[in-house]
Amino acid sequence: MGSTEARLGRPVRALVRNPDSPAALRLTDLGVKLVRDEFADTMSVRAAMEGVHRVFSVQPSSGAAGSGITDAQKVLYGKAIVDLAVQAGVHHIVYSSADIISEGPTGLANPYTKLDIEDCAAGQMSPARSCGLPPSWSC
Repeated sequence: MGSTEARLGRPVRALVRNPDSPAALRLTDLGVKLVRDEFADTMSVRAAMEGVHRVFSVQPSSGAAGSGITDAQKVLYGKAIVDLAVQAGVHHIVYSSADIISEGPTGLANPYTKLDIEDCAAGQMSPARSCGLPPSWSC
């Protein structure tokens, strides 16, 4: 399979909250450089985006038991990722959302967070620079 860098032709970084987690360690096995961070620390997120061409954004789920974040925090973090990516000159951003969002408001609180972040991305990235994530997870 080879390293991620060798396959993609450029280094790959992952912003993670816990670099010692099993999932993070699997990324290092693939040649991904881990950058430890909390989403609330915008200065370190900004530094991690220096020289980045593409961002795949996944925020912690405010709807999951034990996530430790509120819906408002999730929106704040998601919008900050978009804002910082635009400021850093990122060429392409994919935001991991949910199938039900494409249908519009659901009446459930947590999915609205995703809609707010999607609207932020759509308002700042031109169609040539952004990619929605349809239910099939393909762009």
